[in-house]
Amino acid sequence: MSLKLKLGLFITLLFSAAISNAIFTFVLEGYSDKKLHWVAHTHEVMLKTQNYLGSLKDTETGQRGYLLTKDINYLEPYHRGVINAEESFKELTLLTSDNPIQQKRLKKIETSMHLKFAELKTTIELAQSGEKGHTKALEIVKENQGKYIMDDIRRELSKFRTTESLLLEVRKGDFREQKASLTTLIAIEILFFLFLAFITYAFLNRNLFEPLDILLKGTQ
Repeated sequence: MSLKLKLGLFITLLFSAAISNAIFTFVLEGYSDKKLHWVAHTHEVMLKTQNYLGSLKDTETGQRGYLLTKDINYLEPYHRGVINAEESFKELTLLTSDNPIQQKRLKKIETSMHLKFAELKTTIELAQSGEKGHTKALEIVKENQGKYIMDDIRRELSKFRTTESLLLEVRKGDFREQKASLTTLIAIEILFFLFLAFITYAFLNRNLFEPLDILLKGTQ
C-alpha cells in the first residue's frame, strides 16, 4: 500500500472519529437539556401553584376587610386577587396538560374556585345594598361556607403539590444521571483522543518522518 493511500485512509479515520464524537456529544447534550427543561418546568408549576393560592387569599382578605370596615379600598385586592387567581389557574392548566391526574385535580379545584368567587361576590353585593344586606353578608360569612370551600381547595392543592414534588425529585434524578453520563463520556473521549494522538504521532513518525530523515541523510 502506497504512503499516499495510507495517509488518506488515516486522515479519513481521524475526521470520521472527530465527526462521530461531535454528533454523539451533541445528541447527549440535547437529552441533558431536555431533562433540565422538565426540572425547570416542574419548578414553574410549583411556583404558579403558590401564586394561585396567594391570589385566592387576597380575594378573601379584600372581602373580609370590606365587610368589617366598609372601606371601599379593600375591594382593590379583592378584584386583583380574582383576576390573578384566574390567570394563574389557566397557566397551571396549560403547564400540566400532559398529566391526566393533575388535570382531574384542577377540575375539582376549578369547581370550588367558582363557588368561592360566587360566595365572595354575593357577600360584597349584599354589603353594598344597605344595612340589612350588610348584616346578611356577615351571617353568610359566619356560616363558614367560604371556609369549607377554601379547605377543599387547599386539600386538592396539597395533593397537587405533592405530586409535583415527587415528579421534581424524579426529574432531578434523571438530570443528574444524564449529566453523570455526559461527564463519563467526556472523560472517555479525552482518553480516546490522547490515545489517538499517540497513534497519529507513531503513524506519521514511522511512515513519514523516518523515511524523510533517511532521505535527507542520503541526500546529504
